[in-house]
Amino acid sequence: MALLLSQAVRGQAQEHAAAELETGEQVPDVTFSTLLHYPSGTASLSDFRGRVVLLQFWATTCGSSLLALPKLEALQQAFGDSLQVITVTSQKREEVETFLANNPIGRRMKLPIVLDNQQLEELFPYNAVPHLVWISPEGRLLAQTGPYDATPATVRRLLRGQEGNFKDHKKDVMDHDYSKLLFHEGNGGSPFPRYRSILTPYVPGLGGGSGKVKTDSTLRLQIVNASVAQLLRASCGLPSYFPEKQIFLTSDKARAHQVHNLVEERQHKNYCYEMLLPAALSDKLYTFMQQDLERLFGLQASVRKRRIDCWELTLLDRAAVPRSAGGEPGHNFTDVSDPDKYMRNESANRLVVFLNKHIPDLPVLDRTGITYPIDLQLSEGDLQDINRLNTRLAAYGLRLQKKKRPLQVLIIQ
Repeated sequence: MALLLSQAVRGQAQEHAAAELETGEQVPDVTFSTLLHYPSGTASLSDFRGRVVLLQFWATTCGSSLLALPKLEALQQAFGDSLQVITVTSQKREEVETFLANNPIGRRMKLPIVLDNQQLEELFPYNAVPHLVWISPEGRLLAQTGPYDATPATVRRLLRGQEGNFKDHKKDVMDHDYSKLLFHEGNGGSPFPRYRSILTPYVPGLGGGSGKVKTDSTLRLQIVNASVAQLLRASCGLPSYFPEKQIFLTSDKARAHQVHNLVEERQHKNYCYEMLLPAALSDKLYTFMQQDLERLFGLQASVRKRRIDCWELTLLDRAAVPRSAGGEPGHNFTDVSDPDKYMRNESANRLVVFLNKHIPDLPVLDRTGITYPIDLQLSEGDLQDINRLNTRLAAYGLRLQKKKRPLQVLIIQ
């Protein structure tokens, strides 16, 4: 089963540890016997008494974890000795050191890193990262959250002795297994009938993902914690990477389900869906799913060709775009901590993918016809204005032009 998860899952179902702490309880004085980026190489939680302590459980293979690290670095710099951010990973030392040496975020990372600490894993069980643990200056457990609450405002409230006003509370369901039927025999929560199509509200702790499982006798589709638009996209057989800029909500009823802030709206705008069918009806999967969603939400979705505005990346007056100077292919487009962006020895399509994520509203298409690798540098400021961006691209013989083109779109009404 191919699962596209929003968070890195640690493994199969686990039992809650007997030592698991509840909010408000005093945290034991855990000793960190292997501590990177710390002068003595070891420490104890009591060494940081008088500060707000923020533990972040993370993994080098989890994109969400890595994106959170520069944000936590900034918090540590802003609050100095009033705050202590400590990162925690269950990965081997060699893996972590390779990440620190080779990853752009890792090379900038200065936060302490705890390795191989079973006691922390037992006190604060989780199955998806990033997982944040907040501890008061007096050593009490304040909350366990996702990265959304890691803001200066939260830290200021805690330093004043106020409530943290946490919104992204996180208590993972430790016995959920994606390889088994959702909710069957308590897998992930309340039991449901074995043969079914079901829709439930958002379920905290399950993360997000989708997958198909086909056997000789059945076909099962499972989608966890998805928006209505994402469910309808799947019901049309479109992949999860189908561009959101090519999804149009054309009625007030459809726009009412649009998600503007995932953390604050997920409780009432995200859903879990599963359909189990006999294998003989496999070709009816999307038809039945569309019928379910129309009954449940009163919405219809269809894939059409429509002429829409878009940006085309083209050659500037047929200018020759310089070929790459060579070297190891690479880019830092995913490094949120570095405002200066570059790509070396990469295809023009790599640039188009990046622009699609950073230029709002309109899709970007590759119309260069370039078949060889190129080099290019941009800054975040270039992305704020098309004219400025075109000035930068012109140095490489490229430009963006607004055109109307027939593209595949998803209409939800």
